[in-house]
Amino acid sequence: MKIDPLIITHFVGLVRIHHFPDTQAELVTFADSLIDKLGLTVLGKNSYAFTPIGNTLVYILSQSHLSVHTWPEYNLMHVDLVSCKALQKDEFTSALKSSLEGYTIEEVETKEHII
Repeated sequence: MKIDPLIITHFVGLVRIHHFPDTQAELVTFADSLIDKLGLTVLGKNSYAFTPIGNTLVYILSQSHLSVHTWPEYNLMHVDLVSCKALQKDEFTSALKSSLEGYTIEEVETKEHII
């Protein structure tokens, strides 16, 4: 039996944004949109709200995982996606930006690592 090589992509997005989704509900809406746009499948999720501000949201995906961390005091959001689904950096970046439609994005920096 021939086994195809496994390609794992790791995308990191650092978003500088004002008035971004920082409540749990807003963050879940953002992450659900990103997951939907990339055609990924959620198996489970967990979140934590920090005091006084900041949130972390983690999804277990059938393709691997997604984590989102916010630092409102710095207007920063960090998005980390690892996937065995064939995705391209421009696809991730586009889905990230469109999932934040309606928010004021100052800067988006994305990186891709292929394992």
